[in-house]
Formats: sequence, structure tokens, C-alpha cells
Amino acid sequence: MIGKYSPDDWQATAASPETQALVAKCKKIIAAMDVLDEERTYDNFMYHFNGEDKKPKVEVKEEKSKEPSNHYSKA
Repeated sequence: MIGKYSPDDWQATAASPETQALVAKCKKIIAAMDVLDEERTYDNFMYHFNGEDKKPKVEVKEEKSKEPSNHYSKA
């Protein structure tokens, strides 16, 4: 929708039932993400918006080994 309408046409387009339905859908998605305490990212939003089957990848930071390291080399 962005960039498709002239400055004279945008108000009528913004008030159209189609645009209002799209805005309502987006607001519901954001409200649900808040209730579910999900991070507001593009990937999370699009997952819900498109009704995708797969959740977006979550980056997991690797934990360092809890075993003590041996800083001495055997000579």
C-alpha cells in the first residue's frame, strides 16, 4: 500500500474498509504478541500475519563450558 496512492487519494484509501480491516488485523496481532510476551520483531509479526507453520528462528547464545580450562600446556 505504501507509495501506491497520490497525496490527494491517501485519505480515501486510508478510510476504506479494506485498509481498516488490515489495520485492525495488525493491531490484534500486536496485542496478542504483548499478551504472549513475545518480542516485537518483524519475523515474529510476519509469522502471525501470514499464519506460517514454522516459528521464526530464535538465536541461542552458546554457553561457555563450565569445566575449568587448562591454561598450562604439557611440555
